Amino acid sequence: MKILLDTHVILFIYSEENRISSNARRALDDAANELIVSAISIYEIVRKHMIGKLPQAGRFISDWQAILARDGFTLIDLRPDEAACAAAFPSTHRDPFDRMLAAQALVNGLFLLSADTALDGFGVERLW
Repeated sequence: MKILLDTHVILFIYSEENRISSNARRALDDAANELIVSAISIYEIVRKHMIGKLPQAGRFISDWQAILARDGFTLIDLRPDEAACAAAFPSTHRDPFDRMLAAQALVNGLFLLSADTALDGFGVERLW
């Protein structure tokens, strides 16, 4: 199964916080699954750290490429068709990062690993 990780899942993995559900942990630990991280999440983490909202992310952002490569994550960029899909979603959920991640999952037929039930309104297959 191909699984796109929501930004908060990445933060949970690389922090002391044990806030990942048992179902999500099984999906993360299953070697048969391809775990995918979007450039959108990297932007969100770095930007929020820079403005003081994620002080705990300092160690991660200092070497994110090596960390994600070491742990076997697949990295993806945002394509124009995914951006257009995100822009066309109804405005019930306004967070641009969530909208773009949901669009990437929907357009590419990926499961989205996220605790955020608001993403269900975009029609994604969400795991948690």
